[in-house]
Amino acid sequence: MLNYTSTLLSALLVMFMQTLCLHAQSLFDVLIKLDGSIVTGKVIEVNLKTIKYQRLDMVDGPVMEIPRNTVYAITYRNQQTEYLLPVDSTSFYQSNSGTKVGQRQPDTNPWHAHIDSGRIQIGVGIIRSFSLIRNVESLANKKSLPAFVFGYFFPVKRNVDIGLIAGFGSFKYEENRVSQYDLFQITRNIKENILNVSVTCVYRMGFKTFDPYLMGGLAFYNSRANSEGMIRFLDDGRTITVENSAAGSSFGFLVRGGVSVNINSKSGAYFDVGNGITLLQFGGFVKLDLK
Repeated sequence: MLNYTSTLLSALLVMFMQTLCLHAQSLFDVLIKLDGSIVTGKVIEVNLKTIKYQRLDMVDGPVMEIPRNTVYAITYRNQQTEYLLPVDSTSFYQSNSGTKVGQRQPDTNPWHAHIDSGRIQIGVGIIRSFSLIRNVESLANKKSLPAFVFGYFFPVKRNVDIGLIAGFGSFKYEENRVSQYDLFQITRNIKENILNVSVTCVYRMGFKTFDPYLMGGLAFYNSRANSEGMIRFLDDGRTITVENSAAGSSFGFLVRGGVSVNINSKSGAYFDVGNGITLLQFGGFVKLDLK
């Protein structure tokens, strides 16, 4: 019976001491020095050289200072403990990250770590910029639908994105040529379908609203042209109908520059110029965060 009573009293005493310690910790901060001594008070500031605090018995008194390099750790009133090590002023300390003060966090993230936090970009392009048709500049352009462009970009480091652009354009041309020497007239309509896929790198200035950018990369083009025409001989009036098709592929470099207009944190518009399927492109984008 005596042993049971003693055990119960010991348990109650431990619970009382724990409650008292928790209550005390809610009233002041504890500075543990390297020599084992303890300083209690209210921590005002922890900077690179000193720690500023106020004494408990002088709440309205002067702010005291103690050299930072003499303090091992600080236990705050919310029971969070911060261990102080020699400070590297070129690094940043995040109190909730688990990184020790002055310890530089290594960059272990792979380049594709943010592939699910990019932007989807959809736009249209006007004014043809690329063609595999020989002497296309001598042909007359006919009205055709604008090219459609789809892209996805994700950040790999600050202000630098990489991504993929895919575009499709269909352009129409007309040729009407008369040769007085050979006495014939050629009339034909040509339709060229171009598919473009580009791997690109984008550097953005990082401005909040109007954000200029430069884009460069490697582009692959696939072109297929179909023509329907007629050859008319001027001396006897004979006509021959001619149909033809041709396909080809080509690699090239993509270089464009433009500006993004950030409407809000998730969406915006863009406009750029350069080579590729079309000279001018504009459209909109939506930022994703799938994590």
